[in-house]
Amino acid sequence: MLEPAYPPPPAQDRQRLANARTELAQFQRKGEERARQLGLTHVQHHLLLAVHTHPQDHPGVAMVADQLALRRNSAAELVNRTVVAGYLRRAPHDQDRRRGQLHLTRQAEQDLNALCQPQLTDLADLIQALAR
Repeated sequence: MLEPAYPPPPAQDRQRLANARTELAQFQRKGEERARQLGLTHVQHHLLLAVHTHPQDHPGVAMVADQLALRRNSAAELVNRTVVAGYLRRAPHDQDRRRGQLHLTRQAEQDLNALCQPQLTDLADLIQALAR
């Protein structure tokens, strides 16, 4: 199916779009580098944030898969690698033993705390840059 024809945007709008994409990429790159310095991949960092901020106290693999927009088997592999790395632990669900729960380890909490403040500062800078 063909897209409807759109009039070309002004050069100024194209420049704003290019600048926004550059700012977003730089924000992402800084976060990835900080996570890497702590021994985390950027995807593991995203997983830890998803577990930490999930509305349920201790989500399972399916819940974080949905939150991260991953297939469940991909999320399960990511969880397994993160458990082996010492950042997550699995536990049986409180009411349903067929389900599991994910818990952050003390190391994960410490590393998330170390990553949070610099990234919040970067986010404030990003918002300012995008508003220009």
